Amino acid sequence: MNELSRVLDEVRAKIAKYRGKNLSEANTKTALIDPVLRALGWPVGNLDEVSLEFRLKSSDDSVDYALLLVGRAIPIMLVEAKALGQSLDRWANQIMGYAGTCGTTWVVLTNGDEYRIYNASVAVPFEQKLFRRVQLSNPAERTEETLALLSKERIDDLLAQWQVHFADSQVHAAVEKLFLNSPESLSVLVPFVKQHVKGLNRKEIVSSLARLRVKLVVDDKKPSGGRASVEPPGDVDCIEFWKPIRTESNGLFAGKPADASRIYKQIRGIELALGVLAHECRVELTFDGENRQERRDNALKFLAAVKYPHDLRESTDWVSVRFRVLDKGIKDPDNWPEIREKLTQLGAEIYNKLKDSDV
Repeated sequence: MNELSRVLDEVRAKIAKYRGKNLSEANTKTALIDPVLRALGWPVGNLDEVSLEFRLKSSDDSVDYALLLVGRAIPIMLVEAKALGQSLDRWANQIMGYAGTCGTTWVVLTNGDEYRIYNASVAVPFEQKLFRRVQLSNPAERTEETLALLSKERIDDLLAQWQVHFADSQVHAAVEKLFLNSPESLSVLVPFVKQHVKGLNRKEIVSSLARLRVKLVVDDKKPSGGRASVEPPGDVDCIEFWKPIRTESNGLFAGKPADASRIYKQIRGIELALGVLAHECRVELTFDGENRQERRDNALKFLAAVKYPHDLRESTDWVSVRFRVLDKGIKDPDNWPEIREKLTQLGAEIYNKLKDSDV
């Protein structure tokens, strides 16, 4: 388990412990946010790299953290913190305005559980400035993958990731407009997108369409034309990674829903998921509803013979157990066959044990 993964698990446990207990903003920063920043390579306490209560001018309101790179006068990122459980909606405009004043591109707004990443410098309506939003206590979200983009090591890659996101979101909106509200055919797709999306050339549009995995679903029963749906943007590498598992004849996960980091199915009201990150893969069981703690404990008794190490996670709405399989993941393409094999083997082993249990 890498350092970020370890810290995020510790923070999730703290979120579950302190949620609903009126944790102050100062304690939220100390217990939940500072450890994440440190795990991302930002040394909180070193004022040359992390300026606390940052002000561009003495008369300005302060921002909780300004992340600094050597040789750059302008902060590379501003981080505004709120107390655990506090809604972030009302604060986004305020911090965005301050970022514009000091010339900072990236803004993070967080209450220790939810993280929102904004591009403050792009000239688009406010709602389009949001790049990613994740919640640590939601096991279905790609929290580690998203937060890793904020690491000191990868901060210069963030703009490239934003450009992909921005192109995909703009092209996706144009495609929906074409196929959901207009009778034009696919043959005019690229010219149509180019007309409705400014600042993208043909090569960028074609590349974006490939990432979007655009598909037409035609209803032959409608003589006036077909219906169309657009598959949402996703990580192409992950799509390719899951494909053999989803298409395996009679496979346990054949045809099951998948996103950029996981594929999952249900067994006895339990979500069984295979997960893959940059350099890690695991199998996770998530329990919700009544008696979820008791059900997880009973499940672990049936799974006592499983050889892989595991750790426990929980929130106010769910509990889970995660089995760590390999320190290899989506960024290790030479190991994909081994990763798929071990994930599906463990997934099948756990599935069969639970199927024969009374959990």
